[in-house]
Amino acid sequence: MNRCKDYACFIVWFAGLSYMALWPLTAHGNGGVGLGADWKLPPTLHALGLMASFFVLARIAAIAFARFRRRRAAQPAPTVAADLLETRLNARRWKAPSAQSVKPRAQFGLRGTEH
Repeated sequence: MNRCKDYACFIVWFAGLSYMALWPLTAHGNGGVGLGADWKLPPTLHALGLMASFFVLARIAAIAFARFRRRRAAQPAPTVAADLLETRLNARRWKAPSAQSVKPRAQFGLRGTEH
């Protein structure tokens, strides 16, 4: 069922974007740029294209809003108590001792030794 939903969403998305791209060519009337009588669409196709384009715009707005909320939720709000706690934890934090340096080897394996 998810595949059918994905196919339907793709079809509506494609139809909406196509209608947005072709709308200036098919528009007629006082405000339209239409190219003539051959390019005019019936009102039913205009209605379907308009609904599909509204779906595309609503989907883009929903995606942008979700990204905004996700980004906003990822950034915790700074508070005085959290800053104070962090500074106290950093002050009490145990520090690992530094590693002691080791003299580099002059020979590797059994070279220079007798068997």
